[in-house]
Amino acid sequence: MVPIKILGNSQQSEVTFHIDNAVADTTAFEIKDMTLKNSEMKINFPQNVNLISMTTIHSYDSSKVIPSIRTGSSILESQNPTIETKTLESQAFSVTNLENVKITQSIITNMNSRIVFSGDSCSVNQIDIEIRFDPSQLNNYPVLSTSSSKNIGTPNSIKLSIIAAAVDSNSDFIIADGLSNQSFCETWLNTVSLSYFDKKYCKANNDNTYTLYASKDGGNGGGGGENGSDDPGSNLPLIIGVVVAVVVVIIIIIVVVVCVRKHKSSFKSRSSTSSSNESASTVNSDSEI
Repeated sequence: MVPIKILGNSQQSEVTFHIDNAVADTTAFEIKDMTLKNSEMKINFPQNVNLISMTTIHSYDSSKVIPSIRTGSSILESQNPTIETKTLESQAFSVTNLENVKITQSIITNMNSRIVFSGDSCSVNQIDIEIRFDPSQLNNYPVLSTSSSKNIGTPNSIKLSIIAAAVDSNSDFIIADGLSNQSFCETWLNTVSLSYFDKKYCKANNDNTYTLYASKDGGNGGGGGENGSDDPGSNLPLIIGVVVAVVVVIIIIIVVVVCVRKHKSSFKSRSSTSSSNESASTVNSDSEI
């Protein structure tokens, strides 16, 4: 590890790394950590290097990380440079934009913070995420958001932690959005541990991505209980079953009505025949007298 800490505290920050010719074949190296305070940090990679790793990224206010390969004769110039950190901690009311950042162990988000992933090298696969929130100040935007065209992976766990006294709220809590399809959203849903909330569900967006929510009973949450989905397609088998059952019941009722009518017609016919026979017998008796 190179004992370097990066501090970005201006809106436009830039760091350029150089490597001596003696170690020019290095393709990755490690620094200590990085702290961003309302800063857009551009990190210029040395030639031939496509990975810089660190222990922690601390993010405050509105911050962004942009890894970039230096112009020049780099054999890896066509590949995405990647920053890898064990832990990301975003402070309260911060917005952190991460481009091609891979997190390997954990994310801790504080109240009303937001993390946005972009770039093909982003990953949160098999990490532990803790989302700290105040029930009286639920955000109306997702805590985690991805615009990456690639699958950013599925966390190992998502823990929702209350940091203030619990109060009743009818608002839904938006955990993550931009999830590529319903199946992917539901793999995320299965990692969420509910505490204050009663249920979790996935909801389709207009752009065919999905959003993951948590909500209280009586809130705006979609149907399906703890592991619900309000995707109309997920209820299709149930709807078909109900329709078939109704049709069968109607057919049975029609058959019963037809049978009853036939029975009544047959009964009336027999009664009429019997009456005719009785009348004929009476006439014959009178004739004999």
